[in-house]
Amino acid sequence: MSHYFSGKIDAMRKCEIKRDFFADGVKCKLDGIVDFTAKFVQDHQLLKSRLWDLFVNQFALRVDGSDGGWRGEYWGKMMRGACMTYQYTQDEKLYKTLLSAVKGLIATQYSEGRITTYGKYTEFSGWDMWCRKYVLLGLEHFYSICKDEKFKLELVEVMKKHLDYIIKKVGSGEKQIDILQSTTNNQWTWGALNSSSILEPVVKLYNLTEDKKYLDFATYIIKRGGSSWGNVFELALKNEVAPYQYPVKKAYEMMSFFEGVIEYYRVTGDSDCKKAFLNFINAVIDTDVTVIGCCGCTHELFDNSAVKQTEESELVMQETCVTVTLMKTCYQALRLTGDAKYADVIERAYYNAMLSSVNFNKNTFLGLEKGENIKDFEPSREFLKEIEGFTFDSYSPLVNARRNVKVGGFKKMENNTSYGCCVCIGSAGTALLPLSAVMYREDGIAVNHYVPGSYSAFTPKGQKVDITIETEYPYSNNVKLTFVQSEPENYTIALRIPSYSDAQVGFNNRVMSAISNTYFENCNVHEKTTVITIKFDNKVKTTLLNGKVCVSKGAIVYAIDERNQKLDVVASKDIISAKSIKKKFDCMDSLGVIFSNGEKVVLTDYAFAGKNWNDNNCKVSVWLEAEK
Repeated sequence: MSHYFSGKIDAMRKCEIKRDFFADGVKCKLDGIVDFTAKFVQDHQLLKSRLWDLFVNQFALRVDGSDGGWRGEYWGKMMRGACMTYQYTQDEKLYKTLLSAVKGLIATQYSEGRITTYGKYTEFSGWDMWCRKYVLLGLEHFYSICKDEKFKLELVEVMKKHLDYIIKKVGSGEKQIDILQSTTNNQWTWGALNSSSILEPVVKLYNLTEDKKYLDFATYIIKRGGSSWGNVFELALKNEVAPYQYPVKKAYEMMSFFEGVIEYYRVTGDSDCKKAFLNFINAVIDTDVTVIGCCGCTHELFDNSAVKQTEESELVMQETCVTVTLMKTCYQALRLTGDAKYADVIERAYYNAMLSSVNFNKNTFLGLEKGENIKDFEPSREFLKEIEGFTFDSYSPLVNARRNVKVGGFKKMENNTSYGCCVCIGSAGTALLPLSAVMYREDGIAVNHYVPGSYSAFTPKGQKVDITIETEYPYSNNVKLTFVQSEPENYTIALRIPSYSDAQVGFNNRVMSAISNTYFENCNVHEKTTVITIKFDNKVKTTLLNGKVCVSKGAIVYAIDERNQKLDVVASKDIISAKSIKKKFDCMDSLGVIFSNGEKVVLTDYAFAGKNWNDNNCKVSVWLEAEK
């Protein structure tokens, strides 16, 4: 998200357009749940200097080497999401907080360039490379919002020294460490797939510096294939098996690696990289994306969860890190191709899995997985109260289970503090929808997500155009869009029609039919003011899978919540009636459903189901038993 649009036609308008179909950079001021969520995360997490100071201190203490830990990822992971959030909110307090956090991190850099939470004798083991990757990525994201040109030059030098040290130590040379051996080679480091994901920020630094050694290092990483357990690049390129059938199945790290692959394509034009990336993400969508927009029902692994999602399990599943990275990877594919199906996945993920993970209640209850010892977690309770709880939950249940069962990537830190990886990554997910709602294409503007609010963009000829979207979408089926510019100009407005619905589009006194899962492109602006209306077929539908039934309305998936009724209902495939009813607790929609077998059920939009984490009646279920 580094192409923040300052107000003039920049490299985007030429679209990155040499390699990408869409580009970002449209400013917006939104309303509704999307705006509320981004600002909630900003105010209750990203503005907390206490957290940034804690994360920086891990680089001063360098404690990760003692347990092969990943505390060093927290700073960069949250910095990326915080910078993306700033791109939307433009909050000056947030900018100053992030600037202070960046300066704090830079102060920990060794003269030789190292910025790491590992000591010299334990470096390039465990999750050290992964943490260094996030240092580089976090600094690059701050660079993209930095207002001080002099400090930007300093940042580039810091990043160069940081990566130069890595390149000195890691590579194919006689005294170097092979990147596939740059981590403890056990079942929890995935054959150095975590290390190989440094590819993305390496390419980004090449873009900033045009220093060939960084591109050479990126080429080396790709040639090594991503993992010592199997060459995932070649597997994706051949496209003979799905990612859940690869020798290594770790969803988050694998998607992160392929984000680097597509950045490499943007620089080099290597067609194999484009092909491998698209093969990979398409296979993930086909085999592993669930109804709520996440992957992996076996811990954090690809596991054919498109099929497995109906199974009741005591295992953690549907990790928030995976949700966010799926959204980000689909965003990359959307930019690259302009294909509506990727926006569809982003939308489904945001309004279901992503929103469901947000701890709007500021619950300080610390969830424990079965078998975990409370003594390992108890000291963190006071800290949790101090920071008003972890802002994001780590896992999302699908069948007869509760939220907050475990903190993903949990690590204890000094003075009885603790944090987790999913808590750090969440802000990137809550910022992604505002930043991708309206984007540029070479011949005009694309509307990907119908988020209410005002947008400021530019036409292909450079005119400023003010856009207003009025709607309660996705909870309603009507959208009104108004485009205003000072002079008439002919350009295309491409409107995404989601996969679940055809639509009727009103434009220039005509009503036209639009086909689902495409962009409707028959709206060419000619006048100073243009009004477009859209009506979607937003009916309540059922999905039958493996003897289970799921209820949805448009992008919104519904669940039984124990606060409404017991979970042991038997549904039918067909519905007699479904209507919104009075809400028993805070949610976006409460739905009264009568199935054709006579079963009456109260359903809640999944995003707000089960948020009473520490109550006895907190279980939810997306999948209902179907009558035989």
